Amino acid sequence: MDKAETLIKELKNPDWEIRAEAARKLGDLRSRRAVPALIEMARNERVYFARNEAMRALGRIKDVRAVPALIEALNAPEVTGVPANSNEHFERSWIQIAAVETLGEFKDMHAVPDMLERLGCDHLQSRVVKSLGKISGRVDAQQRKAIVGKLIEFTRSDWFMGEMRRNSPFYEKSANAFADMLSKMKASEQRETMLEPRIRAPASCKGKARLKRAIAIC
Repeated sequence: MDKAETLIKELKNPDWEIRAEAARKLGDLRSRRAVPALIEMARNERVYFARNEAMRALGRIKDVRAVPALIEALNAPEVTGVPANSNEHFERSWIQIAAVETLGEFKDMHAVPDMLERLGCDHLQSRVVKSLGKISGRVDAQQRKAIVGKLIEFTRSDWFMGEMRRNSPFYEKSANAFADMLSKMKASEQRETMLEPRIRAPASCKGKARLKRAIAIC
């Protein structure tokens, strides 16, 4: 029995730490034989840390069979109805974070509609923008228009404007991801609209100059 087969068997181990470590190692091996077992784990694993490791492993292997399972994880039940200080809220959030970041690694345009739907989730916003930036080179004109439109809505949202005024780390991450996205998409027809919230930003806002430069070269 080779190393990959041994690790695939360990995905069924009663100890979740062994399952998680096996998933990580299978991802490092880029083992395509492990994909069906890792997909099952990404869908059904009850321990969020082990489930995240399965999704990250699938992202390193980059087998398109995993995309539907990752989209399912991204569309997990909303965390908004769960108390923010609860373990369930924390675990659901990190499952969605792992899903959206892994989908970005696949650069699969089939994930774009579901990512756009999650742009309004506070814990996912900057990560969605960053992942969309990775995918943007492969989308068609219609999807590109939808992405740009959603990003404009994002910059006008109360959350984005409030974080911008506070110069928060969340704002900086989102603004930087947004700048990267604009630079790649060359969205010239939307330049002035996207610049609008930046004009109203305080002079001290981090990322302001970078975002302006990104818009200028679009």
